[in-house]
Amino acid sequence: DVGMQAFSTALTGGALASCTNLWLNYNQIGDAGMQAFSTAITGGALADLTHLDLEDNDIGDVGMQAFSLTLATSKCCASLEMLRLRDNQIGDAGMQAVSSALAGGALANLGYFDLGFNDIGEAGMKAFSGALATGKLANLISLNLEANQIGDVGMQDFSGALANMPPASLKFLDLSENQFGDAGMQAFSTALADGALAQVTALYLGYNW
Repeated sequence: DVGMQAFSTALTGGALASCTNLWLNYNQIGDAGMQAFSTAITGGALADLTHLDLEDNDIGDVGMQAFSLTLATSKCCASLEMLRLRDNQIGDAGMQAVSSALAGGALANLGYFDLGFNDIGEAGMKAFSGALATGKLANLISLNLEANQIGDVGMQDFSGALANMPPASLKFLDLSENQFGDAGMQAFSTALADGALAQVTALYLGYNW
């Protein structure tokens, strides 16, 4: 986090003003580092960013809440097309925070969203489903939620959101390695039968039990 705080200070001072692609994956960035980064982009740093990769760090709910607040209250990341938060420590509180920002119109250009291998459960999925149902993520092409803690209730909420979404461009959906069973799959199947995910070309549902 000390390194990330120093990096964020440099960003605040105007460094990397033309950067559009930033990979910070496979580090040890935690909540304090993410808070510092969020402060930097609130002030206008990385205004043209289109790709942000934070895979395999130590970002938890506190860091995600700071980032989400930044998304909700500033015009940062308006051009972001890819956001990878895979393999962190994001739970329901973090997912609820980012979902609130998304429902308010943040990241409207997002096409690729990867939240795989986190700790998102029913409450987080309910919040995210609410954001999806607003139609504010109409440009989403790829959504990865594999290896979380999504059970039947979360899957039912998600399926309800799919049924209420306007036609979307989603082509890739990964819900493998979660915890939903028959009840969740029944709800999901009903949504599919009603025409949800008509554009999907790749769907992963393996290893659920």
